[in-house]
Order: sequence, then structure tokens, then C-alpha cells
Amino acid sequence: YGSFATTDVYASGNWKTNKAGIYYFVNRNSGNGYELDPATPEKTLDPYYNYTVQFKLSYQFSNRTKLVLNNRYFYGWQDSYYAINDKNINIAGGGRTNDHTINPVLTHQFSDKVKTRISLVGSGFRYVQQLDSLKNGARYYYDSFEQGFWRAENQTDWQLGKHTLTIGGGATYQTVATTRYRERKTQSIFHAFAQDEWRINNHFLLITGLRYDHNTDFQSRLSPKLALQWKPANKWQINASYGAGFKAPDFRQLYLSFVNNAADGYSIYGASEFSIAELQRQMNLGLVAQILPAAYQITTLKPEISNGFNLGVHFTPNNAIRAELNLFRNDVSNLINYLPVATNANSTSVFSYVNVNRAFTQGLESNIKWQLTKAISVQAGYQFLLSGDKAILKKVKSGSVYGRDYEGGPARLMQRSDYSGLLNRSKHMANLRVFYEGAQGIQASIRAIYRSRWGVIDRDGNAFANRDDEFANAQIQVNATIGKRIAQRWMMQIGVNNLFNQFDARFLPNIPGINYFTSVIYSFKK
Repeated sequence: YGSFATTDVYASGNWKTNKAGIYYFVNRNSGNGYELDPATPEKTLDPYYNYTVQFKLSYQFSNRTKLVLNNRYFYGWQDSYYAINDKNINIAGGGRTNDHTINPVLTHQFSDKVKTRISLVGSGFRYVQQLDSLKNGARYYYDSFEQGFWRAENQTDWQLGKHTLTIGGGATYQTVATTRYRERKTQSIFHAFAQDEWRINNHFLLITGLRYDHNTDFQSRLSPKLALQWKPANKWQINASYGAGFKAPDFRQLYLSFVNNAADGYSIYGASEFSIAELQRQMNLGLVAQILPAAYQITTLKPEISNGFNLGVHFTPNNAIRAELNLFRNDVSNLINYLPVATNANSTSVFSYVNVNRAFTQGLESNIKWQLTKAISVQAGYQFLLSGDKAILKKVKSGSVYGRDYEGGPARLMQRSDYSGLLNRSKHMANLRVFYEGAQGIQASIRAIYRSRWGVIDRDGNAFANRDDEFANAQIQVNATIGKRIAQRWMMQIGVNNLFNQFDARFLPNIPGINYFTSVIYSFKK
């Protein structure tokens, strides 16, 4: 139980015999919402509740054959309240989410050198939102989105001397229906892959691979992969890799119409579902406050094609310390990026998807794990990231892009130093976690997460963030917990999230400020 009447109650357990096993998990999560901007009659987040049920059944037919059946069901409801052309709430309703997935997996070991795996996935997703007038009960707004997803896949591994050969393939069938399309949309996807893992000797491992993707709505693509692992000494490991990627827009990126459940009320529209006319209609209804320049960039999505290079070094001087450093560069054609296209009446954002014709990301990542003592461990990480739209960056360098420093200010020529890269990406990110587990059953942890400021929105139409009001402020989130295990069955815990009470009502409405919680866990043991 925590601040804002947030409750999270769950039960889990398992049962196992020589051949069969059962695992279950049941969870209820709810909250009363919160308000970050008292000037508006609407809450930043309205009350909500969610239920999640997971069930896993496993059966060992023999020493060589095993079946695992995974099953998950999610149900969520979020209230919605609006003050449309009024100082008081006059429109009310909510959004309902149903999401069910079933995933049987069969594995069979033909011999010590041949193993196969067959996986089936079936899922159904449905979201419905309805808003009614509190004055006369008439329907004010209605929207629905339904998706079906089915996939069958096989993977077989052969051990051939120093080589491990992996081949496989599968098929995917999707359907989608929304209130804005008369006909149900369908899509079929087929893929095949092959990979060879060659352990040359104790120092070198070479991996080569090839993947083929065929999509009935988009072009086919063949994507190669090459990776090399080198261990020059026991304490050192160097990895280098190249991989080509192909990602067709999924149905949600194309057709989704959704208001986020149990987060901050933001809206997402797939690129094919999106329309300026619909935003204008919602503006006339009072649901949308402003349409942004980026809304006019939304067109039909194309598949994303990428080429990625990575170089990593791992260093393990002893059993207590492990450090790694990774350099990366990715060049992407038609990068599928999400960006805000409008602002709702309650100050949350409306998002959609757009292709960036030629984009890049590059930088470095570093992580270290250090077991200081038997009771104390430390983990730390850092990422430096540069990103950009190559076409926009070229125009900036050539002196043909203008922007404004503030709303209504004079236009000026943008310099290279003004270009902040792709939206929603911070240049610097870091994290630090210290964990303590004492002999008396006491556990404590403190975690700090830093994110430098990042561009969120484009208000002056130059396709990147350059004004102060287009950036989310840098954030340091500090979370701390302390707990004690009692008599092996009870675990009592208290904690605080966002210790420094940092929040941004405009760009980070999902962070409610400082909040406290307490939890009690009881374990049934036989």
C-alpha cells in the first residue's frame, strides 16, 4: 500500500511432482490517481484498477520430451473525467482493456546432439473507451480497438563437432478491427533463419547467421549477422558484431487507438488510424487542446531497415568485480519513431508514429558490478548517446533551418549546437544501486537513476527540440527500501519512491512526485 491510495496485492505459488508442475500468479493493482496541476479541474491521472492472472503448466512426458503451457490474462479499467467548456467536470466514462495470451511450448531431444522446439502463440487484445455527458447521459465519445495475433515457430539445434547449427522458421497471422474501419484488417508474416556457432578454440567463437522475412503488406528482406568473441586471457573477453535488421510496422503502430491504462492518460494512434480530421473533431469536443506541427508529418509507415555495429570489452579481475564497456553505431532507414502530435485538454500528450528516412544512433554503454562485502553489493551503469535525423542535420549544417527561442519570438538560423537529436532520447543516462542483505534477515537498497534533459516536442516546426519549453528537465529519481524477514515466512518492507520529489506535469505526468509505500509478504511453505 502506498501514496495516492495505491494498492498492489498478489498471490503466487507452485506445485511440482516428478513429471508435472503448476505455477500461478494473481495480482490486483489500483490507485486513486493524482493531480500535478491544481489549475485544471481534471486529475493528471484518474482512478484505475487492474487484474493480472498468470498460469503455467508443465509436463515431462519422458526424459526427452516436455510440454509447457503459459497462460496470461489482463483486465484493466481507468476512469476518465473531463471539464469540456466548463469549470466543472461534465463528461465522464472510462477505458476498458482485455488482453489474453496462451503460449504452449513443446521441446524434444532427439539425441545428445539434436534438439527441437515448437512454440505456438495466440492472443487477443481489446480496448474500448466510452465517455458520456453527466448532464443528460448521452454518449459523448466512443472508440474501440481489437487485435488478434497467432504465431507458430520451430527451432532446431544440431551439435556438429565444434559447430552448433540452428535453423528454424515460423508464420504469423494478425487481424485488427477498429471503429474507423468497415473491414477487418489482416496480415500474414513468414520468417526463416539459420545460424552457425563455431567454437574455433578456447579463445575464439564465431557466429554467422541469416534471417529471411516476408510480409504480405511490405517488401521481403534478407538480413545477415556476424559476431566474433575473443578471450585473450581468463579475465578478458572482447566481442565484436555486425547485424542487419528488418522490422515491418506492427499492427499497433499502424492501427492502434488507445488511451494508456493506469499511467498518465496519454493517447496513442497508429499511423494508419491517425488523421488530422479526427484530432480536429476531438478539439471541437474539447478533448484535445492543441494540434502540434508534427501531426502534419504522419504518413503511411514503411519497414525499418538497420545496420548495427558493436564492440564490447568485458573485464573480470576477480569473483567480486565484473566490468563491461560497449561501443555501438546504428544506421537506420525509415526508423519508426513515436512523437507527440497533440496535447490533450488535461495537458497529457497524443502520440503517433512516423518514419525518419535516415537516422543514426551511436555512443557507449558501461556497467560494473562489485560485491564489496558478503552483505553489500554495488551496481552502476552509464550511457552516452548521440542520435539524429541525417537529412535534418545536413540542412542545419548548410544553414537552411530556422527556429524560435520562445513562443512568438523572432525566427533565427539554427546552428549545429542547437540540434538536439531525435526526440525522446537523452544524451546522458546513469544509474547506481547499493544493496544490503544482513545476517539478521534485514534487507535494504537505494537506487538512483539520472537522465539528462531530452527533447519531447517540436513547437516551432523544424522537426527537433531547440527551445527550453520543448525539453523535459533532467531528472534524478532516488528510490529506497528497507525490510526484514521474520520467522522465514514474513517479509515486512517500507520504502519511498522519488525521494527528492522531482516531477514535471507537462512532460512526465507518469511520475507523481514523492510517494511512500509499505508491503507485507507471507510465504506458505510445506
